Amino acid sequence: MPGLGEIIILLVVVGLFPVWVWALIDCVTKEPPTNDRTAWTLVVALGGVIGAGVYLVVRRPKRKAQFGR
Repeated sequence: MPGLGEIIILLVVVGLFPVWVWALIDCVTKEPPTNDRTAWTLVVALGGVIGAGVYLVVRRPKRKAQFGR
């Protein structure tokens, strides 16, 4: 039977997975088709939750201000 620590880790991983997927989909579908899209897609895909967090904090607000989407 899993311990409390393992259950908490599982809940965190399961909770953050949708954020990672959402950031990856947002990057692929809404970034303009340039080398930036490729670079940010790699950051999110290979960086996991940390890469998704960086994208959502650093790039997404700039893109929304610049392109409105």
